[in-house]
Amino acid sequence: MGKYTSKRMFLLLIGMLLLLVGCVDQSGASSEGGLESSDTKEIGSLQDETSGTKKESLDESENERIEKEEDSHAQEEMKIITTSVVICQILDQLNIDSVVGIPKSDTYEIPERYQEATVVGTPMAPDMEILSSLEADYILTPKSLEGTLRKEYETIDLPSYFADLSSTEGLYQSIEEMGNLFHREVEAKKLIDDYHTYIEGFQNTHSQEEPPRILILMGLPGSYVVATEQSYAGSLVKLAGGKNVYDDEKVEPFLNINPEDMVKRDPDMILLTSHAMPEQVEKMFEDEFLNNDIWSYFRAVENGQVYTLSHTRFGMSANFLYQEALEELEGILYQ
Repeated sequence: MGKYTSKRMFLLLIGMLLLLVGCVDQSGASSEGGLESSDTKEIGSLQDETSGTKKESLDESENERIEKEEDSHAQEEMKIITTSVVICQILDQLNIDSVVGIPKSDTYEIPERYQEATVVGTPMAPDMEILSSLEADYILTPKSLEGTLRKEYETIDLPSYFADLSSTEGLYQSIEEMGNLFHREVEAKKLIDDYHTYIEGFQNTHSQEEPPRILILMGLPGSYVVATEQSYAGSLVKLAGGKNVYDDEKVEPFLNINPEDMVKRDPDMILLTSHAMPEQVEKMFEDEFLNNDIWSYFRAVENGQVYTLSHTRFGMSANFLYQEALEELEGILYQ
């Protein structure tokens, strides 16, 4: 009996030990083994993805920085010639320093930052030898001279851009295009936004008033022409609310018209300006109105509605004095 009991106790003890070992093995497989085979892999994969995303983000930022530096260097190194004082003023407003050639000008002042640049000749006849020697990347010229100068620029392999300076609208279109060309989009946008804000406010002031009928004469030493809405002076009168008596002439900015035809248009006012030599032109107009009897038939002359406009504000090319020009017109048209 005692022997049987001892044997039974021994077998029971062995069974309990085997059961305990089995539990320990299962616990190790379900926790430590599971963490090793699945959770650890997921964490490692997540770390790799995060690291990869950060690397890609850094690479993109670095690429953007390099591209901006390259654009900046390209702009800084781009050498520019201009044959127009107005275009010099545009480049100055766009904060561009790399102007190496400027026009000769005895009437208008070149911006200070460009005064040490090489003088390349007159706006209408720049010196091709000087232009070629400067090895510029671009030459900028008014569009009105494109027919004369484009082929000459091509003969010296000089890339060109022709700016529309015939009106304020053309001026600001050219500003936008030059801003894009020389990586000055922000500066160009500010100039354009300021222009639209001013024009909208100015036109709203007189939107309910009857527009006066205007004859504009552009004087040259010894002669004069009629300025249409296609001219800069004509575009300013239109912006100010005036109605050009030759508004049906859509092709040319200036017309050769005899006074007999002008008197039939019956303008309320006659505005005089000059292309050059303003003092000589003013004297010429005085003599014309005094000695030519045809002007006595104009209602505008009878009523004393003949005005001489500022030469600097109402010249041949659009410029940044348009606000002063419109305010001058405001005092005449709406007195």
